Amino acid sequence: MVLQTLKNQSRLTVGEFGNFLNDFLDTYNMYTTKKVVVEAENDEENKDIDLSNKQIKMRDSLNAFNAVVIHSVKMPESGKMTEIDKLRYKKVRSLIALIRSYLTDENDAIREAAINYNVLTNNLKGLSTCTNAEQSNLISNFVNTIQNDIHKEAFALLKLEERTRETKEANDEYIRLSKERDDTEKNRVASSSDCRQQCMLDYRHLVSLINFAQESNDALLYDEMIKKLSAQTIRVQELVNRRAKAAAARKRGEVYEQEDIKELKMEDDMVEMENNMDNVETMEA
Repeated sequence: MVLQTLKNQSRLTVGEFGNFLNDFLDTYNMYTTKKVVVEAENDEENKDIDLSNKQIKMRDSLNAFNAVVIHSVKMPESGKMTEIDKLRYKKVRSLIALIRSYLTDENDAIREAAINYNVLTNNLKGLSTCTNAEQSNLISNFVNTIQNDIHKEAFALLKLEERTRETKEANDEYIRLSKERDDTEKNRVASSSDCRQQCMLDYRHLVSLINFAQESNDALLYDEMIKKLSAQTIRVQELVNRRAKAAAARKRGEVYEQEDIKELKMEDDMVEMENNMDNVETMEA
């Protein structure tokens, strides 16, 4: 009796993949720990190759996979970014309010400088509806423009240095945290992909050891364990095959059991989205 290896596992979500390997190891450990796999009586020639500890490397790889993907926690940068995002928006509004407070000043030079600056604030219209990256660029451009060589006299006249500095610092901090988060995310995605690959390598190795033990030790009773593991594998393989068949049919533009295709398309789209994001729902921007 041969234990078949799961094929085309990329069509499983990270959660489904992790659950399959966890169930596989739980069943394997149940049989090896209880020594259900035993030598037949009075057989001195056939010896067990000792499968009892062969799953350790796979368990370690699966734990690493779970830690990176399934049990991911919010990145600490996210909470800080939310606070800094609110702060920089507050600082921008404070800076604009200061500029507009001079629009009715009795001093002609101050009033004219404020009017010119007020025109520049039009570049910030719709700031709250922009993406975070667009907001960062708009704020950076604004604080750099109002204090460049062309506006340096007006900048000093309106005494904008302090509020401009505070705005720039808040915006720069947000940009820094954003880059730090993006770098962390890139590393996490690479790490989770590597962990998944390592899990499959260790899983295939364990399957090959089980089959080798079964083939090399005819008198040993591996059948019950292999039947149980095979049933688990077949159930998941059928799910993978359904998704692959539906995807192939859609690619060819064929009609494939219209009632089923809708459900399978949702499943397949979910897998593609989750694998691309690598369980991104566990990470909050």
